[in-house]
Amino acid sequence: MEGHYGFEISYRYSICMERIGNTIKEAETRKAFAKSAVRRSPIDRRSGEDKRKLYNLDYFTDGGEERRRGRERRQCGERRSTWARVYKWCSVFLGKKAL
Repeated sequence: MEGHYGFEISYRYSICMERIGNTIKEAETRKAFAKSAVRRSPIDRRSGEDKRKLYNLDYFTDGGEERRRGRERRQCGERRSTWARVYKWCSVFLGKKAL
């Protein structure tokens, strides 16, 4: 009877692995589809007009002066008390870990 039990486990394992493989393939297909370029019509379906914005690049060729006013609000240091800045986009937690 033990031989039959071993076959049963082996069979269930192979079915499980097949399902996992199929799930991975499906996820890869979805990921590839999500990354593919979406083709959209430049014309609005409801009005029939072209709704794309046109930008004039003369502003940049004429010097492109900064129009924003006021002081810079971003800070280079870490604002959280139990964290330390590692580099520009990364911080590490230095406080006690809650269990």
